[in-house]
Amino acid sequence: MSTTVGVRSSHLLQSIGVPLAVLAVWEGACRLFEISALVLPTPSSILIRLYALTSSGMIWPHFWATLVEVLTGFVLAGLVIGAMVSDASRRVRKGGSLLAAFP
Repeated sequence: MSTTVGVRSSHLLQSIGVPLAVLAVWEGACRLFEISALVLPTPSSILIRLYALTSSGMIWPHFWATLVEVLTGFVLAGLVIGAMVSDASRRVRKGGSLLAAFP
């Protein structure tokens, strides 16, 4: 039983530690090599800007527009893929091969 708890805590530590290490290396590399913020902004500057946009309310109209566009894309892609699969299964039932179902 104790090995299960040890494995879980190890996975939890890795799940938290690895992303934090990546962010720390990213931040340090940007500062150490003086990388332009236009090329690669630091994680801290991204969080500061995100907080400013969220608290001012400036981001919400853009967020909703993007969300609608993404969901519309998923729905349209689902319809297209569904139609293709339906057509393919109809062609296969008629005796064709699966490869011939997709022109």
